[in-house]
Amino acid sequence: FSQDGKLVKGVFVGEKPTDVSIYVNNVLVQDNINEDISIDVSSYLELNTTNIIEARSKTLGKIKLRLYGKTFNQW
Repeated sequence: FSQDGKLVKGVFVGEKPTDVSIYVNNVLVQDNINEDISIDVSSYLELNTTNIIEARSKTLGKIKLRLYGKTFNQW
């Protein structure tokens, strides 16, 4: 999607986005990301509801996100 919310079709090979920002439930977690990093978003998550994690950037490019979860189940 472009900055104005319109869908932009295409394949972006080899292009990196700039100034990536990570949001959880519309709350900014970290901004100005321009390299591979790890971010702990656990303190931004809300229990017993759907949480929305977004990666936004100032320029188009390919963003690869890997999400890992630690859970504990009690029987």
